[in-house]
Amino acid sequence: MASTSYIYTVFGLVVLLSLLADLVLLSRKNAVISIRKAMLQTLFWVLVAFGFFVFLWMQEGRGMALQYMSAYLMEWSLSIDNIFVFIIIFTSFRIKDIYYGRVLIWGILMAILFRIIFITVGVTLVSRFEWILYFFGVFLLYTGIKLFFYQDDDAFEPKDT
Repeated sequence: MASTSYIYTVFGLVVLLSLLADLVLLSRKNAVISIRKAMLQTLFWVLVAFGFFVFLWMQEGRGMALQYMSAYLMEWSLSIDNIFVFIIIFTSFRIKDIYYGRVLIWGILMAILFRIIFITVGVTLVSRFEWILYFFGVFLLYTGIKLFFYQDDDAFEPKDT
């Protein structure tokens, strides 16, 4: 069995090299990406993920590799709805096709950064102040109730928010 730190180091390197490859090689500034190019890039990233799956299988065995692939496929399927959100945002703010790549890459990088910050802060808060889970639970209940009784009378304008 390989050590966990070795697996995480390889994973971190794969992510870092992938980001660099995407920023430097694949994401050209002010270029419209064709469907063919998008499909080839998607195939490339799926092959990178599959390569890490094979690496995990060889290092940690079938169980860990299948857990990784399950998580990867679940995350990929959950990210499909983001495409529709991107389309709505790009249309609403009238972003030109040539800027899609730049806007997406900045959005993805900021999402990664903020996830790291919020998860770190959240784990620290919960580990130090366990009672804060009750606060978050009440907040979720309040949000759910508010959504349940939401009136569709007010038109939502994303540009005004």
